[in-house]
Amino acid sequence: MVNFSLVNGPRIINSKSTRRLPCSYYIQMKRIPSKFIIMFSSKFNFFWLVRVLYLFWCAGCSNINISCAVTDKEALLKLKDGFVDGGGRLSTWKSEADCCEWNGVVCSNLTGHVIKLDLVHYGDSEELRGNIDSSLCDLQHLTYLYLDGNNFEGSKIPECIGSLGQLRELTISGASIGGTIPRGLQNLSNLQTLDLSDNPFKSGPFPDFSRFSNLVTLSLKNTSLHGSIPQSFGHLAHLSKLYLSYNNLTGSLPTFAGLASLEYLDLSNNRLNSVINETHLSTLSNLTVLGVSQNTIFFNFSSHWVPPFQLQDFIAASCNFGGHFPSWLKYQRELHALEISDASISDSIPQWLWLSSFNYLNLSHNKLYGELPKSILKFYHYVLDLSFNNLSSPIPDLPTSAMALVLSNSMFLGTLSFICATAQGSVYQLDISCNFLSGKLPDCGDNFLTWPF
Repeated sequence: MVNFSLVNGPRIINSKSTRRLPCSYYIQMKRIPSKFIIMFSSKFNFFWLVRVLYLFWCAGCSNINISCAVTDKEALLKLKDGFVDGGGRLSTWKSEADCCEWNGVVCSNLTGHVIKLDLVHYGDSEELRGNIDSSLCDLQHLTYLYLDGNNFEGSKIPECIGSLGQLRELTISGASIGGTIPRGLQNLSNLQTLDLSDNPFKSGPFPDFSRFSNLVTLSLKNTSLHGSIPQSFGHLAHLSKLYLSYNNLTGSLPTFAGLASLEYLDLSNNRLNSVINETHLSTLSNLTVLGVSQNTIFFNFSSHWVPPFQLQDFIAASCNFGGHFPSWLKYQRELHALEISDASISDSIPQWLWLSSFNYLNLSHNKLYGELPKSILKFYHYVLDLSFNNLSSPIPDLPTSAMALVLSNSMFLGTLSFICATAQGSVYQLDISCNFLSGKLPDCGDNFLTWPF
């Protein structure tokens, strides 16, 4: 009988020499006693046979080079003809070359079809100009498409882009795309990332996102969207990042009840007119960034409400907090950036606020009153803006790590003695104008002379 075994290192063995063969493995045959045949047959596991044959097949395929699919190469060459490539970024895109070796092109190792096209402009060369040819839609196996930072001079995204059903990531931000957001996008049900931000689209309503059940990141910032935020967002159970700022969105906010995975929500600089209460945010346990500045928004939370999330950034300039400092912020122990300027707050600053180490704190243009702690040195504010309030204490010891300290147009009292200590730090901007400070400007020596105003 014959025993089949795979031996690493292809060769023919005889009594005189060992000669290598061009394959990866070979089958070595040896005589074995017949008494082992029954044992071999009964115990041989079919699973292991399949596994061995699979390894044999993989080893034989490891040296096979898969060339670019002909249809994909033709599509890419037509796409190139629509571009103006002044910087030579597509210089490798030549018909005689394998398109899998072209700059920005990645192919499947099994089929040779193009699965990724990365033509992002990073600033190290001239951006692509021209238009996006509809031949892009012939790349039917495309999974990742990145065209950010180019200048497509107001040309449109081909409507047929909705036929690229395997797309998972589509980003064309800051690329001077015009026209309207294609309705065909709603057919891309496998999308996980969609970023069309910072493009001068014609004003239009939201696409229908009800089929985007796998979407994780959606950025439509500065895309001329108008109308209300659709309730279909409630179906995006996996959505983690939602950026809709700098548009013309109106109406009230949805409850976001179905967005349990949401971490980043930026709705700032729109024309929203809404009340936000506990029901809007009560299911957003993963929320870390909330931006709603420059809208007509009234926060109406119970003074006893404990949020289910821990914010890192809360930016809510020009919103309305009903006259009181928002007490729910005391439960936000991870805040690094807080802006509630021009927020109709007529209250004292609670002591618990100074227990956080902010990188950015802006409480300006309110009616805050009372005194500050004697020292806020340990709080490491890079930007601290308390201007245009009614704070009436002496100016405390200020954090020397700060880059900007704006305390103007308030009612601070006392002398200017604190300036020398502040000048020893890294402050680039100090504004203490329009207060009730007295005395001469102190002589801070070399520290003052080298202060980088």
